[in-house]
Amino acid sequence: MKMFKDAFVLFLITIVAACALGAVYEITKGPIEDAAQKAKTEAYEKVFGDIPQMEELDENVLADVNGTINGQERLDGSKINEAYLVYDENGQTLGTIMSVTNSNGYGGDITIAMGVTKDGTLNGIEFLEISETAGLGMKAKEEKFLGQFRNVNTKSFSLLKAKIDGETEMDAVSSATITSKAVNRAVNAGLVAAEEIGNSYINAD
Repeated sequence: MKMFKDAFVLFLITIVAACALGAVYEITKGPIEDAAQKAKTEAYEKVFGDIPQMEELDENVLADVNGTINGQERLDGSKINEAYLVYDENGQTLGTIMSVTNSNGYGGDITIAMGVTKDGTLNGIEFLEISETAGLGMKAKEEKFLGQFRNVNTKSFSLLKAKIDGETEMDAVSSATITSKAVNRAVNAGLVAAEEIGNSYINAD
């Protein structure tokens, strides 16, 4: 009898704990989502500068772009999560902003924000998600690494040690080739996407 009583008490404790966790989740879900959206908006502004107007491209466009990326081994593990066309006050297209993920980081997914102007210049990149090893892969967040991707007009970056060829060579993070390779692939995937989007939407203006 005591065993059943103890089991019932344990069951009640579990139910109460689950309800409490559910309540905490509901309370914190909104602020967490708001904080993530704010961080993403700030990252987009950093990689493009002034954004008078922007228009999100629909899922069909992303599916076509990701289809192109999936067909290239050098971009393995990369995916465009979302993309926006940026316009000036007069409705003229300025370029593209994207969120790009590569799933082959040492600590899992690495997601970046990147902005590419109408003429194909990469304005810069910012990390939206990265969980690499402290003191190694996390050094990718330092200016020494990020600075390589600012104001560069190229169709792709090379990372020779990882056998990724491109027009512009980038330095890998010391002792973090896997992280560097994942970032390189994400950036190059974004450049491929920006070119395809540009050919379809921007150059047609």
